[in-house]
Amino acid sequence: GSVISGARVEDSTTYGNTQHGIYLYAQNGGSMSGPEVSGVTAHHNIQGIRFEATGAGSVLSGASLRDSESYGNVQSGLILYASGGGAITAPDVSEVAVHNNSTQGITLWATGAGSVLSGASLRDSAVSANANSGLYLVANTVGAFDAKIETVTSTGNTQNGVYVNDDAAAAYTVDLGGGALGSAGTNRVYGNTL
Repeated sequence: GSVISGARVEDSTTYGNTQHGIYLYAQNGGSMSGPEVSGVTAHHNIQGIRFEATGAGSVLSGASLRDSESYGNVQSGLILYASGGGAITAPDVSEVAVHNNSTQGITLWATGAGSVLSGASLRDSAVSANANSGLYLVANTVGAFDAKIETVTSTGNTQNGVYVNDDAAAAYTVDLGGGALGSAGTNRVYGNTL
């Protein structure tokens, strides 16, 4: 498959798109390594920012998102999505503000046999006033799922501050503090409807 290394998106604004504001996508056995997204604002798109790996052998590795904002989108503000045997490994998300989206704020989702979302790190961020859950962490029939979350505030969301759903038979770990992945914790979850 095709290989893309070291792509960068910096200091940009995307809005009013009929799909995604920013979309990093590995598919059909292709790979993308080390893409960096920083200083971006994504608003009033269908989805704000989406990192995806779909299909066996498709890999999105070492992606980073920092110092960015996503708001007012029709669906999730930020989604990391592995499906159909695709793998997202070691994504690093920090210093993001995700608010006022019409579904979830931040979604980490792995679905389908052999799909992997591993080594995810989410830190120093704020998720607020989304019309569904602030953090939405879901795995079903996957190869692996693990995420470390620290120093994140989730408040004022219409449903859950943090929603965790493990429907998978495979390994599933979410560390919100003091767990197996070494999260320092210091998360704040308050003022959500559920």
